[in-house]
Amino acid sequence: MSLSSLLCSGCLANAPVLLLTVTEVFDDAFMAEVAEESGAFAAGDRVCVSCETLPDLVPGDRVEVAFNGLVMTSEPARIAADAVAVLPART
Repeated sequence: MSLSSLLCSGCLANAPVLLLTVTEVFDDAFMAEVAEESGAFAAGDRVCVSCETLPDLVPGDRVEVAFNGLVMTSEPARIAADAVAVLPART
């Protein structure tokens, strides 16, 4: 199920969404840079994203991440994603 489908279906209707570029991938998390300013995040901020179910990711992937709005203020910031969707590559 895509992130758009989840958001439209209402189960994540009020979830903040970040547009990120993946920089490193781990077993159940990934490091990324914020691609567009959103809420408390500025473009270029680093964030560590954990998620119970991650799609196959590689550095350079652009992703949308929905999360509950809670941010661990560490360096880098940490969030727990409710959903992660890989976006099509730019042409």
